[in-house]
Amino acid sequence: MNTELLDILRQGVEPWNRWRALHPDHPIDLSRADLSGMNLTGIDFTGAVLKDADLSKAVLFGATLSLAKLQGAQLVQANARCAELDGADLTGAVLVGTDFTLANLSFAELKDADVQGAHLLMADLGHAGLNTANLPSADLRASNLQGARLPVAPNAKQEAGFIAPMTRLRERRDDRTYALGLCAVASLY
Repeated sequence: MNTELLDILRQGVEPWNRWRALHPDHPIDLSRADLSGMNLTGIDFTGAVLKDADLSKAVLFGATLSLAKLQGAQLVQANARCAELDGADLTGAVLVGTDFTLANLSFAELKDADVQGAHLLMADLGHAGLNTANLPSADLRASNLQGARLPVAPNAKQEAGFIAPMTRLRERRDDRTYALGLCAVASLY
């Protein structure tokens, strides 16, 4: 973990994002950082290394974590509504009770992630790796699971109560545009 980066981060999201804009190629390593409970609304963590970081109860509304490395990270009860996590690696992450409503997790890897009780309402999970994720009680209503690698249910009855009736596949780009519009409106409040 880079303590110099933590010092910049502690100044707030706006100074952090300004610094990122000036140093787009600077490697971001915040492995094992304790960011729990922080308000990181709109933060730019694109490509950041946040392995084993604690982001529990953090506010990541509208944050950009595209291609971030979050292996083993703790995001328990975090608010990641409208966050961009496309291509993020969440292998082994603990996402229990996290709110990913309207989030983009397309092409994200959630191998062995604990997603129990997470809210993924209208989330984009297209082509995401969910096949070994712990998904019981995750709310996947109206989520895009097109092309996602899903877990194999032990029996058809469990599968029917697990994903099939709770999800619809969004096949039109208009749905993502609509979701982003909802995020823009929500950010005003």
